[in-house]
Amino acid sequence: MPQPKPMIPLLPEEEEIHNNAEHCWVCEKEFGRPEEKVRDHCHITEILEIFIKKGVYFYEYMDSWSKFDKVNLPPKNAFYSKLNNTHISDILWSTPGLAWDALFLKTRQKLELITDQDMYMMVEEGLRGGISMVSRRYAYANNPGMGEGKWNMNKPKSFLLYLDANNLYGWAMMQYLPTGNFRWIRDEQKLASLRDEIISNEMENDIPEDYILKVKLAYPQELHPSHTDYPLTIERMKVRPEWLSDKQHELINRSGQRYVPTEKLIPNLFDRINM
Repeated sequence: MPQPKPMIPLLPEEEEIHNNAEHCWVCEKEFGRPEEKVRDHCHITEILEIFIKKGVYFYEYMDSWSKFDKVNLPPKNAFYSKLNNTHISDILWSTPGLAWDALFLKTRQKLELITDQDMYMMVEEGLRGGISMVSRRYAYANNPGMGEGKWNMNKPKSFLLYLDANNLYGWAMMQYLPTGNFRWIRDEQKLASLRDEIISNEMENDIPEDYILKVKLAYPQELHPSHTDYPLTIERMKVRPEWLSDKQHELINRSGQRYVPTEKLIPNLFDRINM
């Protein structure tokens, strides 16, 4: 490892824990000879440099749409970069599998394979991702910064404000995820109790047992005005042609292309009755 940065010195309390330790805190293996003990037993012991550069990608290889249909990585020589006149290094070539290995080594978590077809489809259909951007299609500001002739001094001033939330993806990756012991709940009394907990918002986030629910949701008209910018429970669905606005139909006709409904992540105000 070129030019590794030294580790931060241990505090006295940490030094005592290190000296008294008999097992590795990562892999839980017992130390052999006393002289083998290091701060990170058989693992990386230095702080890695932060790489400020683009990731590895086979740009020259991806020269046709058909290659996106391939299910395996191309051969190693396909990663050759004509821009830098370099091949991919052995370290980077073997990196993809390292992430999962490190995950299981650090967490020691076992993942259960779902074999119940109905259970699998319920989970699969419930994977929706999330909305990362909420904005209007058109907005007009009225202030002196718009330039001469573009703002009306007789009308109230207005501005367009863009708010950005940092690390949404990082936050999501830190939330609890199901790992195993999946089972159906058929006890009506248990389901009623669970419903009351959810409605009262009394369920804690760090409980050892969590739930995946399939529910029917009515979206009353009185909620539409306040929810129209950011509806609840987004869905994966195909947008029908009759749902498109006149402007959207105009753009499709102008392009000369045929509209083909495709499944997308759609915020909407429809009732979720047939979920």
